[in-house]
Amino acid sequence: MGRGTWLTIDLRRPCPLSRDRGSTLLSGRDHASSPGVGRLDEMLPCLVHWVRIAEFWRNVMKRYGILAASVVIQLVLGSVYAWSTIAQELTSLHGFAAWQTQFIYGMIIFVFSVSLILGGRLFRKRGPRYTATWGGILFGSSYLLAAVLPLEPLVLIFLLGGLSGFSIGLGYACPLSTGVAWFPKHKGLVTGVAVFGFGGGAILANQVYVQILASGGSVQQIFLLTGAIGGGLVVLSAQVLALPDKVRSLSSTAVPAIQQGFLKSPSFWRLALGLGLGSASGLLLIGRAAGIAVDLGFAESAAAALPAMAVAAVSVGNASGRLFWGWLNDRIPGLTIPLSLGLATLSALGLLLAGTSPVLFIILMAMSGLLFGGSLVVYAAHSELVFGQGALARVYPFIFMFYGAAAIIGPSLGGVMYDVTGNSTGPIILAAALPFAGLIMTTVLRRFESTEVNQAATAEEQGSQALA
Repeated sequence: MGRGTWLTIDLRRPCPLSRDRGSTLLSGRDHASSPGVGRLDEMLPCLVHWVRIAEFWRNVMKRYGILAASVVIQLVLGSVYAWSTIAQELTSLHGFAAWQTQFIYGMIIFVFSVSLILGGRLFRKRGPRYTATWGGILFGSSYLLAAVLPLEPLVLIFLLGGLSGFSIGLGYACPLSTGVAWFPKHKGLVTGVAVFGFGGGAILANQVYVQILASGGSVQQIFLLTGAIGGGLVVLSAQVLALPDKVRSLSSTAVPAIQQGFLKSPSFWRLALGLGLGSASGLLLIGRAAGIAVDLGFAESAAAALPAMAVAAVSVGNASGRLFWGWLNDRIPGLTIPLSLGLATLSALGLLLAGTSPVLFIILMAMSGLLFGGSLVVYAAHSELVFGQGALARVYPFIFMFYGAAAIIGPSLGGVMYDVTGNSTGPIILAAALPFAGLIMTTVLRRFESTEVNQAATAEEQGSQALA
């Protein structure tokens, strides 16, 4: 069967096994009893057509089954962003200091971003199923151990900050790289769908955690549930992951020239600085969402509900932004980076003017979440666009390290400014300055990128031909 022949099936072509020429491959008639059956030259064309139909639907089901499994994995791993609910319980009932809970959270994000490099290498050598399976095993084990061992800061720093952060790094790269390999013409949207789960997981996990605590449950029960069910879902979903038949392992394909020595590339630093500065602003606002709502001094009738509404608005924006920016990136890829950084600057500055309007405040916080969620899609999609096929596993983990640094630097600087000034004006101005600096830097570095993009386009065309 020649290349691509299964894509051009004429289902209304008369089936040669029937003397009734009105009978087609879609008619569903039983040809077994038709006169004249038995001649091999009449049977073969019909059989070939049915084989092509079966092959077509097998590929369709496999592609979308893998995409669904990718979303499930990201939903589980994204539960880390519901940490604020656990942190509040640790400080109020178990004697943890606020800085200890935030340090555990910062460690999870930092270790996650660093271990993504190892996850990418393991993905290239052993494939997505092996890598994601071990990610699920370690993720489940870290929470199960945290559920049964003493609830102490050092224990949680090691188990959650270290072990679960490492497991997320192993599991995160697999859905992204595998999905893009199956949908090479829709990199942005597929990346958005995959990481939508990572943002949506926080919303789902937070609802579950709140219900457990409201019904008299404990943090240990949350850890037990997350480890048993979450870890199990990742392991089961990992068994569905597989690369296309002609790309069994990215390590077996030739490394494009542009991916060799990428650390010296202006393109790498454009993406790394854009992601780092943009996400630092988003993380600062996410971490201070409830505090900003209190500091802006709304009327008492609104002030009581606004902190919780602000957190919800950021979470919904974060999740939906991954889908929206993935869709937009497929249509105007050259504009999504400057557009997202510019809008992040304006939305942060708008918070300074929202002190008299709770509605405007909620809209701007949702916009901040939308732009932060988009940053985890746009730069991943651009890494493949600029550096060619396989860049998500080979180059993007190094770009993602700047997100890990942003997770520590952005919220910490915002906290220091709040401690010094006693209000949220300084942190808001910083949240606007960071993406503005990113906008300037990425615009300057873009001027040196044209030659590299041409090289990547050639490599991408060769990769797409290999998948055809």
